Amino acid sequence: MTHSDNKHIHTFMKRFIHISLVLFVLVCISHAGFSQGKKQFFEAYKALGDSCIANKNFYGAHQAFAKALTYQDDTEVSFKCAEACRSYQNYPDAEKYYKKVITEDSITFRLANYWYAEMMKFQGKYDQASKEFAAFYKANRKINDYYTKKAKHETTVCGKKVKDVVAYTDFPITRIDNSKINSMYAEYSPMQFNDSIFFFGGVRAIDTVMADTSYVFSNYINRISKAYIRDSVWEYIGQEESINDPYAHVGNLTFTRNGKTAYFSKCIGYNCALYKASFSPKTASFSNIEKLPATINKPGTSNTTPHLAVTGTGDILFFASNAKGTRGGMDIWYSRINENGSFEKPINCGINVNTAGDEVTPFYDARDSLLYFSSEWHTSLGGFDIFSSKGNLKTDKWSAPANIGTPMNSSYNDLYYQYSRDSLRAYWVSNRTESERLISKAYSNDIYYHPLVRKSVARITDLVPIYLYFDNDHPDPRSRDTITDKDYESLYQEFMAKKEEYVIEYTKNSPPERYDYDLKNVETFFADLQKEYERLFLFAQLMEILLKDGQDIIVVFKGYASPVGNTVYNEIVAKKRISCIQNFFFEFHDGVLNQYMKNEPKTGDGSLKYGHQPIGEIKVEDTFYTSAGEQVSAISDRKQKWMSVYSPSAAYQRKIEIVAVTIEYEDELFNKIRAEVETQKKTVEDDGTSIYEIESEDVRSQEEIIQEK
Repeated sequence: MTHSDNKHIHTFMKRFIHISLVLFVLVCISHAGFSQGKKQFFEAYKALGDSCIANKNFYGAHQAFAKALTYQDDTEVSFKCAEACRSYQNYPDAEKYYKKVITEDSITFRLANYWYAEMMKFQGKYDQASKEFAAFYKANRKINDYYTKKAKHETTVCGKKVKDVVAYTDFPITRIDNSKINSMYAEYSPMQFNDSIFFFGGVRAIDTVMADTSYVFSNYINRISKAYIRDSVWEYIGQEESINDPYAHVGNLTFTRNGKTAYFSKCIGYNCALYKASFSPKTASFSNIEKLPATINKPGTSNTTPHLAVTGTGDILFFASNAKGTRGGMDIWYSRINENGSFEKPINCGINVNTAGDEVTPFYDARDSLLYFSSEWHTSLGGFDIFSSKGNLKTDKWSAPANIGTPMNSSYNDLYYQYSRDSLRAYWVSNRTESERLISKAYSNDIYYHPLVRKSVARITDLVPIYLYFDNDHPDPRSRDTITDKDYESLYQEFMAKKEEYVIEYTKNSPPERYDYDLKNVETFFADLQKEYERLFLFAQLMEILLKDGQDIIVVFKGYASPVGNTVYNEIVAKKRISCIQNFFFEFHDGVLNQYMKNEPKTGDGSLKYGHQPIGEIKVEDTFYTSAGEQVSAISDRKQKWMSVYSPSAAYQRKIEIVAVTIEYEDELFNKIRAEVETQKKTVEDDGTSIYEIESEDVRSQEEIIQEK
């Protein structure tokens, strides 16, 4: 057992003994006289509540203080109970206890008046909140502190400005529906590393006391966890022990462009510092953890929520800090990272971004020069809202921030807004009423996301071309029908199941010195087969997003066939394969794309067209390269099945290529296709008995294709 293990056990036992003694006192009191025991019960539950507060277990504190008040009315305990409720986001009960305190003693506990107004704001009671903030400001205007300034600010915000915040209707937002990711406690700092790996921070219980299975009096810590995303299904993996610390709250991952270095924060209590670590995308694990230098972690400061921005002028680390020069509690700062890895002196984002309140969780979109951050000031609908500010990193100037509107923001807390690394989604954290409930009146911080339509437009063009590969003579072997009822998903699964057959058949004639090379080529092909299918699925998801947003999409197919069979039959096979892929789109998400086939382009309703250019067998060069960079020899020997069917060179030729553009490029695209056909007039030799010249087909609407079927 290490020294750290002893320290952890000592800490646990200290807490265990302290709370256990309180519980023991409660048990002993139950044997005393009731009148004598009432005060003792009160004191014991009050002590238990104070202990929970010390360990930042606010839910347990609420339960303890509320129980104490059943034995003795006490304004101080009522105030503590209200504070505990507010701290774990139980706004209705906090409002109730603050109101009780105001009724009993609003002078001693003057801040109860302020928090009472804020609890109303958090619940969307803006008119009432405005009146209460105004009353607090009037009574305290001679006191020049944060609460008086904020009350004056909120009087106007709640009374008028919240009505001007933009509201997006029919905007799709999604809460991650997995109870191990979005738990009953709280989640923070979502980070989608790639199309399958997802990291997030989450508060979790680290111990229980006296078989307390409800975890009311547990101790908690924030840890980084990992999940996988497969076909939009979330799978929780577990806590990432290679980066977590048993004695610190760990979270807020951000990565460099190559994904090999991560920055994050560690906090002990409210004192936070920034760290970096090496990351292996292959094993999804961290190593070489080190604290950032004093340039960032200045002594006596707290630094958290880092974000690494990759810009045209270099990498920049944004973060929140209370360093000297901060205007409020926490401000947004940034530091340029030099080529040698050193950090330049941090720069405060200035008065347009930072306020007398807290600004945290920065994210910088380098493409649009937009800084996203959360603030409890500005024109906030609730606690923290998400804002954006246009920045000029050359002059270090930032525009006045704008509230990004609803439904991203709510009357609750909304933080950690950031894009996935592929810019297809925006994630954030909110404790809105759709979140998981800790208890009936308190909602935990959960992770939400929405599609980035503008980014999706760019991303869908980045995906093409997509190459979809087929087993020999599939679908519908030996059929001369150009239409099939098969869809590509089922064919893909059947093809993947034949991997072992391909390995055996292709390598059975391999000489010993070439076996490993041939085996690797087959495995590379099936890896490409899987990768391209995943790209097809993502492509369809993006189509759905763009069509819902009113975009016009054309999907164009180019058909190819293997060297097996004559050229006339190759044309039939190519058409069957295009039909198979069209069936995939017809059936995708229960036919969600089909409704757009009847729409006219450029109407704003979203329209979808399909076009295809069956080509038949293509004569390729003697060698070509796979996506993994492997050189593969082309083959057209129809008499050797192990080569013409099972070789990677033949398999790579049995494909359909997908090209997609928005409607505004329709004329440009098809002029290009027709020009290619007219000028090149590609010819494909069969076995010397026939020549087939490629002919392009007119672009047809999806409706016409369905009618043909």
